[in-house]
Amino acid sequence: MNPKKPTLKEEDDEDAQEPNQKFVQAFDCFSSYLKAASFIEDWIRTKKNNPTDFANDYPAVINRGLLIRKILLYLRKDTGGLPLKDANGAILHPETRQVHQLIFTRELYASEDDYLFFFTINLLEACSIRYNVPVLVIRIALNHLGFMIADGVVTIQPHHKKFALEKLSSIRSELIHDYVKHLKLQVSSDYFENLTQKFLDMQRYVDAANCIVRFSFYDKFNILDLCINLVDIQKVQ
Repeated sequence: MNPKKPTLKEEDDEDAQEPNQKFVQAFDCFSSYLKAASFIEDWIRTKKNNPTDFANDYPAVINRGLLIRKILLYLRKDTGGLPLKDANGAILHPETRQVHQLIFTRELYASEDDYLFFFTINLLEACSIRYNVPVLVIRIALNHLGFMIADGVVTIQPHHKKFALEKLSSIRSELIHDYVKHLKLQVSSDYFENLTQKFLDMQRYVDAANCIVRFSFYDKFNILDLCINLVDIQKVQ
């Protein structure tokens, strides 16, 4: 008797990987997004974990945050979602240790859309600043948010776009184009030209080169000087 051939769904289920719970649960303890980004950098560079695993781990991080948010909102249902504080502003009977200091729980926001959006953008910014975090990791988080927007899971509002624009200059230069596209931002060419000049002034020659290539600014900057500077820092690719 011939064995039953697995269906496409069964094959997909077999290929799917479970998120690493040690990685996911670590986010329960971070008091800043920079500490989370530092952990991601160490997880990949020092502990030699595969950055592609972030595609499984990051959605699990987001889902965990949403679950914690729901629990806290339920526990705070009599206070309108706000933690109960004493006369000095100290939180009374915190639901978890240092609940008011942690990135998962410091701000629960008015909606899940806000929670998902601001959490992701803040983490994107922190990972961009920690320059040794692989760009693939940042791209995975950005694409995940982009997919949620495209699928209607997250609805982009004007206050989201305003916040995203404020963070734009901090985002890794390789991802600026996708960042603008996924978040449906309206940004003029002059903005990117000024940003490129800012990178040059800060001697961030790789970032400047990324913008020049992405936005075809070849006739607006001294490409020879840029190439010489890239050679000097051994960043010609």
